Amino acid sequence: LSSTRFRSIFRLVKRNNWSLFTAHSRHGKHFYWSLVAQTFQILRGRTRSDYYVFLPDDDRLASNFLSKAIESWCSINEPRKISLMLHVEESRRVEAVWTPVRSAPWNELVDRIGWVESGNFFCTWKFLRVLNYTLPPVPRDRWSGNPYLSSGVGETISLRFHSSGWLMFRTKQSLVAHMGIHDSKLNPSLRRNEPLRTILFSDGEVAYEHMLEESVPVHVGIASISSRRDALHLVMSSLASQVDQIVVYLDNYEFVPLFLQGRPWITVVHNGSLTNGASMGDAGKFLVLDGPSSSIILTCDDDILYPSNYVDVMIAHLRALPWPAAVGVHGVVLQSSTIGRNGYYASREVSHAFEVINHFCSCYQTYNMDFRLIAVNRDVNVGGLHRHAGTHPRDRDNCVSLEHFFRSESSGRFSFAKYGRRLVRHCRPAQAHPLCGCAASSRVAEGNTWNI
Repeated sequence: LSSTRFRSIFRLVKRNNWSLFTAHSRHGKHFYWSLVAQTFQILRGRTRSDYYVFLPDDDRLASNFLSKAIESWCSINEPRKISLMLHVEESRRVEAVWTPVRSAPWNELVDRIGWVESGNFFCTWKFLRVLNYTLPPVPRDRWSGNPYLSSGVGETISLRFHSSGWLMFRTKQSLVAHMGIHDSKLNPSLRRNEPLRTILFSDGEVAYEHMLEESVPVHVGIASISSRRDALHLVMSSLASQVDQIVVYLDNYEFVPLFLQGRPWITVVHNGSLTNGASMGDAGKFLVLDGPSSSIILTCDDDILYPSNYVDVMIAHLRALPWPAAVGVHGVVLQSSTIGRNGYYASREVSHAFEVINHFCSCYQTYNMDFRLIAVNRDVNVGGLHRHAGTHPRDRDNCVSLEHFFRSESSGRFSFAKYGRRLVRHCRPAQAHPLCGCAASSRVAEGNTWNI
């Protein structure tokens, strides 16, 4: 699954004749210094470059990024220059960080500062030479008094340069835009309370907001029965490169399959791990609602292979709709006027996957759908796990209560739209391709799009 997840990255690296190095284990915050030291060592053995750029994996670049960075660097007529930070955030805009040096104007493009982080900076080979292409270990007792302290890498490098008389700088405008405002792998608790937001972005605030919208995390919920274990493996492979996190509920599995183990982007919940131990059935796919409130949520089946553009197409339809909204894919339309009286099976219309449909309805099945998590009121106890409220009180009237998803063993027999504020528009984005995949077992892939 890991190779599948990064397939597009592997192709990009190969196409450009780049080099890609991967760590054999996760370093975490306490051993992040080791990862940085290994990176420096790799660069020691390679051809010297004119410039080096160190970036985290949750940044987006401004337009003409390299030309702006090089121009800013070359504008510093100072032989003691050693680094150029490329990111501006409010909390560190003027304050001194790790050294006594506060931010001060240097010229029209850059400010002098007294620190450099472990990423988001521009330099030459001199930076690596001064550090001798390595980094000393950060003592483990660093976090004994405060577990929320950072990795210590930036502080170590900054103190080394400051004590040796080297000068550090930062661009006046951010040449990178930070995407993980509330999300941090190294300091998750701290980041939730202290968001890291870019200011003075070179391309403007509107461009930054658009980037943030495009980078919203995508989480998937799947409920699976043991007889579909092999099909589930194929389903996970089809989704691996399209989403950020997948929560898999295993209903009466005797063991957790190996392909689900040891992967930080997969969360496994077994019905035996819940407080009451009872089976949740299809409703288990909604355990994914415990994620960040900014997430886009998709519910998927354990026996359908999803096309490589499935998530992009679903999200595009979601974003095209007014708030609040949900988008679904299924060949079944529930008749809201009769479902309460005649029951589920007598109130549904089944359409062929390639049939073009374009009408409104007010009931929807939850097998394959996506929606913004903030549109759901999560203040409900499910399976012994209390779900916290995820919306502002003023938005509650426009939200769907999570409890509606858990009133039956089969979430598929409930209507998300039934409890919502809008009707459902049922349409086909294309006649035969975008949302039609292959069945992982004997099922026909579903291909109709529903918009609330």
